[in-house]
Amino acid sequence: MQTGKRLTVLMLTWHYSPSQTSGIAKAGHALIQSLKPYHNILEFYPKPPHFHPILQSQAPYHSNLSNAQAFRLELIEALPTLSFDLIHVHDWVGFLAGIELKQQSGKPLIFHIHSLEYDRNPNFHRSPIYHWEKEALQQADAIITVSAYTKGILQSHYAIPPECIQIIYSPLQRIKPYQLSKRHPENLISFIGRFEERKGVRSFLKLARHIQTQSDQFRFVMAGNGSLWTELIEEVLLRPIPRFHFTGQLTQAEVQRLLVISDFLIMPSQSEPFGLIALEAAQLGVPVLLSHQSGVKEILHSALQINHWKVNEMAEAILRSFRYPQIRQSFIRSAFHDLHRFYTSPSLPHLLQLYHSLVSHSN
Repeated sequence: MQTGKRLTVLMLTWHYSPSQTSGIAKAGHALIQSLKPYHNILEFYPKPPHFHPILQSQAPYHSNLSNAQAFRLELIEALPTLSFDLIHVHDWVGFLAGIELKQQSGKPLIFHIHSLEYDRNPNFHRSPIYHWEKEALQQADAIITVSAYTKGILQSHYAIPPECIQIIYSPLQRIKPYQLSKRHPENLISFIGRFEERKGVRSFLKLARHIQTQSDQFRFVMAGNGSLWTELIEEVLLRPIPRFHFTGQLTQAEVQRLLVISDFLIMPSQSEPFGLIALEAAQLGVPVLLSHQSGVKEILHSALQINHWKVNEMAEAILRSFRYPQIRQSFIRSAFHDLHRFYTSPSLPHLLQLYHSLVSHSN
C-alpha cells in the first residue's frame, strides 16, 4: 500500500473501552488502530471517560453545547504543545474544537460523520443540534460518511455538495464463529441496540406480536437501553407478548453470546447510518433482516431488506424463512460472500489518499 509521508493526525473522537457496545465508539477505535501503522495519531476525546456518544446526543441542547465548548477550550489550551498535519473530527462533539483548531493552526479539517441529528431525532428540523451540525459542516475541508445512505442525507437535508463528501466504510474487527447451546427450543429473534424511536423499537414489538399470533415456536429478546426503556417495558406489561424478554444493557462479550444463540437479528431502523451489529451477526452466521433505511445494506447486499414501516411484511418474511429452512441457510451463505468482498476491498487506502491530498493542497 502506497502511504507517502508519515503524517501526524490530530484525532478528536469518542472514548472507547473493550466492554463498550456503542457502534460509533467501536468504529472509531477500529479506524485508529488501522491507521497507526501508517501515521502518528494524537487521540483526544471528551472527559470524563464515560461521556457517551449516543447518551450525550440525547441530552438537552445547552448541555451538549457546554460539553462541546469545554472540549474546545481543553484543546485550544493544549494547542501550543501540539504539532500536527491535519485535524480529523468524529461527529458533533468535536465540531467547535475542530473549527477553532483549523482557524488557529491553518491545518486542513475533516469531519467524519457516523451519525446525524437526522438519524436520532424524528423532528430533526426543529432541533438546535441539527442547525449546529449544518452550520459546522460548511467549515470542513472534507467530509467523510460511513455509507452512501448518510451521504444522501447530507446532500438532501444538510445542503452539502456531493463532491465534498467521501464514503469510507469503517474497518471491521473480525470475529471467529463459534457455537453455544440454547436453553430453550424456540427460534430466537433478537433486537440489539438503543431503545429510541428511530431505531424502530416499536416495529420490533409489532413484529413479535404478529409472529406470536402465527406460531408458538419463537422467542424474542430486546437487548440495550435508551429513553424508551420504561415505556416499552410498560407496554409489554399492559399487553403481554409470550416469550418476550428485555436484557438491559449488555457488554460486548454478552452481545456476542446473544448473537451466537440467535436465529435472526432484526434491525427495523427508521434511519441507520451504518449498523455495525449486522456485520457482527453475519460473521457469526446469524441472518439479518434490515430496513431499507440503513447503510449496512451496502455491504450485506444479500440480507433480507424491507422498508421499516412494512412490519407485517417483515414478520411474514421471518416466518417463511423458518418454514423453508433453505431460505435461511441461503441468507447465511450469501452474507459470508458479502463479508469476503468487504474484507478484500478495504477503504483505508482511500482515507490515506485523502489525508495526503489535503495536506499537499494546504502547504
